[in-house]
Amino acid sequence: MGPGTSREASDRSTQRNRAIASTLISTLATTTPMVLPSGATIAVIPVTTADIIAEVTALVPTPSMSVLHLVNAGLPEVIAEHDLKRFQPGRHLVNAKITGTLPQVLEGPIPHRTWLVSLQMELTKAQKSGRKVTAIKHPTKANLVLPLWALPVWDSIVVASQERMLWVEANDWLRPGEHRPDDWELVEEAHGLMERIPWGMKAWALYGNNAESHMGFLAIFLSISWLAEQNLNIMGVCCNAAAAENGDLVIAYMAPVHLGAQLQWAAEWDDEKVKTNCDLCEFRDTILEKGCRYIHIPANLANAHWVVFLMDVEEKSYCWGVLLLSICLDALLIPRLGPGDSMSVDLYADHIAAVARGLERWTEAAFGTRFANVGRGKDYKIGRQPDTHSCGICVINAIKAAIHGDNLFTAETSSKHRLEHFNEAANYLLRKVCLLSAMHGCTH
Repeated sequence: MGPGTSREASDRSTQRNRAIASTLISTLATTTPMVLPSGATIAVIPVTTADIIAEVTALVPTPSMSVLHLVNAGLPEVIAEHDLKRFQPGRHLVNAKITGTLPQVLEGPIPHRTWLVSLQMELTKAQKSGRKVTAIKHPTKANLVLPLWALPVWDSIVVASQERMLWVEANDWLRPGEHRPDDWELVEEAHGLMERIPWGMKAWALYGNNAESHMGFLAIFLSISWLAEQNLNIMGVCCNAAAAENGDLVIAYMAPVHLGAQLQWAAEWDDEKVKTNCDLCEFRDTILEKGCRYIHIPANLANAHWVVFLMDVEEKSYCWGVLLLSICLDALLIPRLGPGDSMSVDLYADHIAAVARGLERWTEAAFGTRFANVGRGKDYKIGRQPDTHSCGICVINAIKAAIHGDNLFTAETSSKHRLEHFNEAANYLLRKVCLLSAMHGCTH
């Protein structure tokens, strides 16, 4: 189904849903608890509006809807977080007559998710204190008072809207005119995958914790945005899966981002905590179980730059590779370095030193030998970063080049690498990972 066809279908669906909504009347009655899609619990929801809640849920894009169709879905406007700072959530919980109807709940604008979370917290406080709350006063629409069930309705819609924004940007980035002809086949594959990825599904975090991630993190590959931890982690899974298929996993292994973070924290821990930390013990067991010689460790420095450390278990040594920039990554934060300066080793020296110190303390506790720092990895080949947002792409590429022999990143191939990473990660998730519904427990 082409974009035009899906847009027409979406418009018809929106009109139909509005017609259904217009027949519903908001009412107040006794109360019963209700769980939001986010997992939070609201203590005050009118019992007689249970059917309304069910109808409204049907208006939200279904979790199985593809992200490409979500791009063309009509959703209400969401008020930006900074535009809500002067509206204190607690003051918008009132005991007043309802003036709004269901269509007014749905037509927007809808408060940002951060404000809704604060509103839920204030509602919980009100219930514990015995304060009577029967309605929500809209933050930006004067005299519009809505029933309490507007909160879970808004919550569901905002989740979809946030995901949609990511995929709209990705879809725009995929315009053929933005890419070299050599990459058009990759662009077509990415579009095909967007037809298959369900927007409302979640994948369990791949390393480090038990949180879930919406599929929106995949859209970050298809943009000029700085890569998040989930992006590095999914590529680690893909890289290691390919290594296992090729028989290379016994030689090299890409560690999760969480290990780099743990090593920075370990620099300040006492010896006992370094020795007994559950995550570090688990990483040690993984390395010993897999019998890998080379461990590639992505590290996030100051939430501003990605670098990679390389452990050689056999030689009991480590080195690190940092990206050379043609412009300064932190020109605004470090004025002494202006545009045109290459990134010096000193720019993140303190952060690199923290990872190194933590790595040495951990290897001494885990392997009985403090691994030797052989300095900046002269033999660790890594591409040259031409901008302020490609460091994560460069790190992934450098690791894949070291393990699988991929061509190194260049400014000309930046989009190609992003497309390849998206296609590989999306195919892997659709094929291998158990996806969970964000709302209805669908399986895929």
